[in-house]
Amino acid sequence: MTDSSLLEQELEARLVDWGQWAARAADHVGYPRMSIEGALQVNGGVYVRGIGAKSPELNEAAEEVEAWIVTLGFYNSKLSQAITLKYTGRYGTLDELARRHGIHPRTFRDRIASAKDFLMGRLIAKLEAANDTQYFAVNY
Repeated sequence: MTDSSLLEQELEARLVDWGQWAARAADHVGYPRMSIEGALQVNGGVYVRGIGAKSPELNEAAEEVEAWIVTLGFYNSKLSQAITLKYTGRYGTLDELARRHGIHPRTFRDRIASAKDFLMGRLIAKLEAANDTQYFAVNY
């Protein structure tokens, strides 16, 4: 296996982890998804009050990917949106996601590929910095 395929696997694993983390975190922020009346209807007339606001779980690797994607959004928000939809979307295939958001499937795939190129650069820079740090820790 080549170094590039190992890096691609590492990036894909990080994106999947980030997508799951981000989707769970989205359930804990913002306005409630349902009013008290709606909760009563869904739960058969029983309202169960939460003990308090849940905080999203901490995941340093996912938070790092989140920071990379936010940075990508400053350069090109369409790329950031595409990668976010792919990994946090719950709507099916890439073609379905693209159509649902009014993007041609080929354009959507191209945006994802470009976003991954950007993120791969971030991952490589992080790994190189870690190697430099280890080198200096051993040699100085």
